[in-house]
Amino acid sequence: MKIREYSMRFGAFKKRKMAEEQEEIERSISALEKHINDGQAEDSEKERIWTKLQARKRELEKIIEHQTKGAILRTNI
Repeated sequence: MKIREYSMRFGAFKKRKMAEEQEEIERSISALEKHINDGQAEDSEKERIWTKLQARKRELEKIIEHQTKGAILRTNI
């Protein structure tokens, strides 16, 4: 029983941490998009921001893919 209890606490912690990370990435993406669209950045800065924006979007896609795979596994059990 102790193992199950520990496993459940760890799972809850990991889920909460993943949700916090996802929220932080979404805020970052929003801020980067706003910065690009405000029209005050120079072309070289826009290119740097665009690269960072694409990297953050890939990170978000990985998190969503991980969550989707977990949901699929739970429904197949």
